[in-house]
Amino acid sequence: MNLNLKKQIFALVSLVSAQSYAGIGLETTRIIFNQNDKNASVTAFNTDANTGFLLQSWVEGVDRKLSPDFVVTPPLMKLGQDKKNTLNISKVADLSNNNVEQLYWLNVRFIPPGKENSENVLRFSLTNQIKLIYRPEILEKVDFSKEVKKIIWTVTGDKLVVNNPTPYIINLNSINIDAQPVEEITYLLPQTETN
Repeated sequence: MNLNLKKQIFALVSLVSAQSYAGIGLETTRIIFNQNDKNASVTAFNTDANTGFLLQSWVEGVDRKLSPDFVVTPPLMKLGQDKKNTLNISKVADLSNNNVEQLYWLNVRFIPPGKENSENVLRFSLTNQIKLIYRPEILEKVDFSKEVKKIIWTVTGDKLVVNNPTPYIINLNSINIDAQPVEEITYLLPQTETN
């Protein structure tokens, strides 16, 4: 591949990425799905006045595999130019025996239209992935501000170990040790140790 072609591809990727992040996305960064909720919803938006998108949506478990616990309707839909649409998430499994929060991932892929009669075209899709947190009813009576104080932070040499004995998923904005960011840890699962 010659250098000129590489520059053109890089410019195209940069342009597509910039336009995608500016014009399409989801109106929230996470969803809390309470045990007694029948469903939840999220709004997808497209501020591009010239391009519509096809949306493909699904829910994965913490293992990043398709989850049988939730379904998104519609799983495929059109999102027109300068429009918003609502995706509905429904629980289809019995999760009532859980006493800690569970982490899932809502994925929404924005697929741009193809050009007719075009050859050798490089197309990109953008997938937004946000946390879907299932919260059991029992946790509605737990004082979160007291629970978060139970987290145990330990540094051994150059290793950080974090123990979360609480029933909550704890999202972390940032962690710094000696002014150096720890980028590997962004959230703590309930009753787990992370390093």
